[in-house]
Amino acid sequence: RKKMASFNLNSTLDKINSPDSDLRHMAASDILAELEKPAFKLEGETERRIVEGLIKLLADQHGEVQGMAVKCLGPLSARASEKSLDLICNGLYADLLKNEEQKRDVASIGLKTVITRMPTTYVNVAKTLAPKLVECTNQDKAVEAKLEAIDILADLLKPFGTETADTHEAIQKALLAQLESARPTVRKKAAQTLSTFALCCSDPLFAGIIETVLQDTKKRVDVSRIAFSALASITRLCGSRMAPFVNQTITVCLECKADDDEVREQTLQVYEAMIARCQREVSPFLPKIVTVVETLIKHDPNFQDDDGDAMVDDDDDDGGYSDDDDISWKVRRASAKIVAALVLSRPDLVRDLYTRLASMMVARFREREENVRLELFISYGVLAKRLGVAFSAAKGDSAATAAIVALISQSIPPFVKAIAVQLKNKSARTRQAAFVLLNEVAIAFPGCLGPHVAELLPTTIAALKDSSAASALKLDALMFLNVLFNGSAPEVFQPLLPTIIDPVCALVGDAYYKITAEALRSVLEIVRVVFPSPDSKFDYKPFAKKLLDAAFSKFKATDLDQEVKEVALIATCTVLASLGDAVAADHATILPMLVERLKNETTRLVACRGFGLLAASPKKVNVGPFIVDASKEISALLRKQSRSLRQAAILTFQSFLANYPAQITAAVIADVSDEPQLPSLVADTDLQLCSLALNLGVSLAKSSPAGADAVKKTVLPRAIALIRSPLLQGSSLEAVQALLTAMIEAKKVVYAELHKQLLAIGTENAASKQVQSSSAQCVAALYLAAPVADRQKSLVDLVAAVSKITSDGTAVVPLLCLGEIGRRVDMASNRTAAEKVLASMDSQSEETKTAAAFSLGNITAGNLAVFLPGLLKEISSSPRRLYLLLLALKETISRTNASNPAALQPFVQELLTVLLKNSETQEESVRSIVSECLGKLATSDLNAVLGVLRTAAGSTSAGQRIVAVTAIKFTVQEAPSTSDAVVAPALLPFLQRIQDEDLNVRRAALLTLNFVSHNKLRLVRAHLPSLLPALYPETIKRKELIRIVDMGPFKHQIDDGLELRKAAFSCLYTFVDSNVLEVVGDGAVFLEHLVNGLKDDYDVKIIAHTIVARLSAVAGQVMFGSIEKIIEALQKTITTKLKDSAAKQDVERNDDLVSLPFAFCFFDPKKKSTRKIRSALRA
Repeated sequence: RKKMASFNLNSTLDKINSPDSDLRHMAASDILAELEKPAFKLEGETERRIVEGLIKLLADQHGEVQGMAVKCLGPLSARASEKSLDLICNGLYADLLKNEEQKRDVASIGLKTVITRMPTTYVNVAKTLAPKLVECTNQDKAVEAKLEAIDILADLLKPFGTETADTHEAIQKALLAQLESARPTVRKKAAQTLSTFALCCSDPLFAGIIETVLQDTKKRVDVSRIAFSALASITRLCGSRMAPFVNQTITVCLECKADDDEVREQTLQVYEAMIARCQREVSPFLPKIVTVVETLIKHDPNFQDDDGDAMVDDDDDDGGYSDDDDISWKVRRASAKIVAALVLSRPDLVRDLYTRLASMMVARFREREENVRLELFISYGVLAKRLGVAFSAAKGDSAATAAIVALISQSIPPFVKAIAVQLKNKSARTRQAAFVLLNEVAIAFPGCLGPHVAELLPTTIAALKDSSAASALKLDALMFLNVLFNGSAPEVFQPLLPTIIDPVCALVGDAYYKITAEALRSVLEIVRVVFPSPDSKFDYKPFAKKLLDAAFSKFKATDLDQEVKEVALIATCTVLASLGDAVAADHATILPMLVERLKNETTRLVACRGFGLLAASPKKVNVGPFIVDASKEISALLRKQSRSLRQAAILTFQSFLANYPAQITAAVIADVSDEPQLPSLVADTDLQLCSLALNLGVSLAKSSPAGADAVKKTVLPRAIALIRSPLLQGSSLEAVQALLTAMIEAKKVVYAELHKQLLAIGTENAASKQVQSSSAQCVAALYLAAPVADRQKSLVDLVAAVSKITSDGTAVVPLLCLGEIGRRVDMASNRTAAEKVLASMDSQSEETKTAAAFSLGNITAGNLAVFLPGLLKEISSSPRRLYLLLLALKETISRTNASNPAALQPFVQELLTVLLKNSETQEESVRSIVSECLGKLATSDLNAVLGVLRTAAGSTSAGQRIVAVTAIKFTVQEAPSTSDAVVAPALLPFLQRIQDEDLNVRRAALLTLNFVSHNKLRLVRAHLPSLLPALYPETIKRKELIRIVDMGPFKHQIDDGLELRKAAFSCLYTFVDSNVLEVVGDGAVFLEHLVNGLKDDYDVKIIAHTIVARLSAVAGQVMFGSIEKIIEALQKTITTKLKDSAAKQDVERNDDLVSLPFAFCFFDPKKKSTRKIRSALRA
């Protein structure tokens, strides 16, 4: 086979010398096929002959042969040796200098192909080629060759920029010289290549480029144009390298008085690039830039406004302009782009920008040039969306919310008036863009367009009716209509329904499936309009039949797209469920078909949900005759692997049980409750499904004796076994308790046996704390449902079990049971139980003592008047039990807050006295509990607690300050939203403790700031601008906080500031995640500290990486100013090499860090920074 392959290759190479062009073309094609084979080896003599043959073919007289030879260069460059590629490049360069256009074009394409595909290790090829390209650039005879050389040089600098450093000075001189060339195309290509070169050259050469280009901006107009263009390109590509020259560059742009629209456009592009890439440095110039934008966005020398109402051609005063040479529209478009750049890079200025620019942009919607108009729509959409984000983040902050609402309310009427005009525009592109913008505004400001429906609806309906309109326009119009439906009150649309329903229903039959699906969604929205609630008095009967016919026309069809099938089915069921009494004659047709859809694999999920809708319908759609057949199919869904199918099946059957209990026969119950249907879902693998399954079991048990018997047989054993799961909690645990209660009430189980069984689960040797707690809660639930005699006996047994003081922890579960029972039932008549629980605190078992504290706290919560005074007395008189007694008090306060906060009011002063007395203890565990108790007391008497905490926060004792700062966190957690006006202003003194002299106090303040920002941002939003300057220093690693501990032969480094930095960066992450970047202010300062975090220790670095990932998702544009520094830090992380002896933990940590950069979504493959990351990943 090898000989045959060699013979074929020899034969192919022989064809290269054939006089027949077809044979030469076939030879090139065969070579290409061989080179593209992964198994083909290019080496030795084979390589030499192929290279020589391709060089001949590249010089062939026939264009098709040359073209095929060029195609071969790609795979050849990836495989051939450096020497061979050098030979090819020399030959191609020689052809580039020839006067024959065809050869020059082939040589240019060939060189670009080789440069792009050859390995980055072939540096010598680049070093040889670069001086030749510079030489070609400097010559003035062959201008076409010069153009190609400049272009090829740009391609060469991208992968080999740093490797060709020896030629950089010559490249700089050559390119700068061409900026003043007489040929515009040469100047343009030179500027483009210069920006590429600026990425890789040294700092002195970069400074020389900028200095020269800035000087060129002051020369003749044609040179000035290209100089400004070069500045914009260099800024976009080089970013932070331009930072030292921002002041000089912006000043030159602002002072430029050239009366030339191209120059104006280029200066605006410089502003845009500076705003995006040099955010910190350009900040002082933003007011002036905005002023320039306000002026130039209206720059239109051929037209002028006539009293602001219309745009009128003014031919008498056009100064020599004509429509053909008018490029002022480029100036206006560039101005509009700056608005978007400003909003994206400085979200903190969004309110000011909206206030200043929104009305002006709306006025420009009548722009005569469509490209500008579309750019205005895009920029206004960006502005609206960012203000919408700011509004969402400001929820809870009444002042900020009111300011944004006032701003929106003022701007929407003129916006609607202007956009309504554009909806009538002759251009389909403009109308479509207008609908997209309306959609964005409606989503950004929900409900804002409701009062203007009458103005917007006629043009929207006209777009839906327009038979000549493109599908994309109709689709966007429908999407806007649905958003409008969703964000407006039904009463707004009800008078307009006659004009809406017909065109929407007509579009249900459109040939384009996306329009059909969107029209069906419109049908769903219309149903919600005509029947908003069962109490609605609106007469929907005239519309019901039309809506049902439209939905049913697609429901009964089978050859449809899956999306259309699903929406049609749910739309049909929604019409029946909401308007069923008006279309009663259609029930008998639709319901049997719905049962058939349950049997179809592609529609069974939606059909199942549809049956659930119909069963719960207030119109009492009679699905009873179909329940048996439907239940058979639905019960089969419980066995499927699809979670959504099983969930839908449970919910639908619940609806059947609630609304049609008479149709749920024993056979139906057996279908659902037998193995492996419902019982298989009672497991800890999916606790949400488990909770739904258990609740269905409760409903079955209550529905009939047959249901209770079935549940006892199949579901109850699974539920009891589930209590042994350490994962059981929340709604699933509540559902288990409800099931046990239902079985007792149905008298299908013996209380004593079940009680004993539950206790046994909790006392098993392998039982975890969660299992013990679950067992105790189930015992308490069972206790409440039991007969009185059984309750008394079980209580006596539990007290007896607690009385046996042992060291093996056997009393833990009885203690937990007494606590759970005591919380639910007043134990005042059985004080012996409380006494035995208190005595259990002297046990030698830590688990028993903790359980006793839990139990005592819950018993106290059951009757505060009887038990709380005794608990407080014990706290004051028993220092040995102090921690456990405070634990019990915390449980009392927590449980009382959950049920009746006012019950603690009579005891607040006494509680505060006791707690403050213990706040100065040196034990951190005691201080933590005291903090939590103080904070949670705020629910009972907010003003009293705040006053005490404010005093403690100013104490000279660091311990008291820590307690106060930590306590306010729990105050915020427990205080209702109605008390925000009191809590918000009171927070600042506590949060200002991030500047405290004590490290532990600072850390507590940072943790509190993070907690409040994460849970109730509205309370601290107004304080953030003043807190951030104090927060940023805590992100910096300080040498004075690092100490060395001598551990014999080893020295261990301890960083006392690590926890502070972790807390500080956690706060920064919360700000980013909560979208409060507008209060962060100067994003460059934020990013500066973020970059420091990327270079910190692992614990800090992991948080900083997460911040970058999140920031790139919510506001990636903000990062452009520091993108190079971020990429550099990421590259360093990725390329970190661990020692072979590194511990497993260090290896796992490093793997975690390396994987994080893949989450970032701001990478641009054209950027050099991205290539750095890619090369690091390859390494």
